[in-house]
Amino acid sequence: MNFCNTGPIAAQCYLGKDVVQSIHYFLIKAIQDLTRLGHDLHIDFGFIKISVLNKYLKYKYEQSFINKLNQTDYELKMRKSDMATSQHWRTTQEEKWSKSTLNHLLTRPNPNQVQDNYEKSMALKIMSLDLNTAEQTNYNQNQKVKLPTLNK
Repeated sequence: MNFCNTGPIAAQCYLGKDVVQSIHYFLIKAIQDLTRLGHDLHIDFGFIKISVLNKYLKYKYEQSFINKLNQTDYELKMRKSDMATSQHWRTTQEEKWSKSTLNHLLTRPNPNQVQDNYEKSMALKIMSLDLNTAEQTNYNQNQKVKLPTLNK
């Protein structure tokens, strides 16, 4: 049941999986109890309309939902992989990753730029240590610097 799978629903709603399971359980229990008491129910989930009349269940899918499911590319979107099972075991993880969508979403940084940034940050770190050492030893207070006078 793709539509009642608690994992994706919980992730989409930012709820715990146990909360979604509990909601499913009590929704079904409420429908069962109301039906047992003889109440007629009309529930519209958007993609399907469910009605219980005299303890008889009827359902009707929305036409747009049916059309979407019957499109040829829908199955391709739902599949995790298009490769044959025999090919699956021969392909390395690196090859699978290189062909994956996530690999193309994450751009790799330029290694030269990364190295340059690393060297610059290390140089700043060393300079800041030198400045801290000079401050702590009062080196800057013992030095007297004569500034040139400004002629007007």
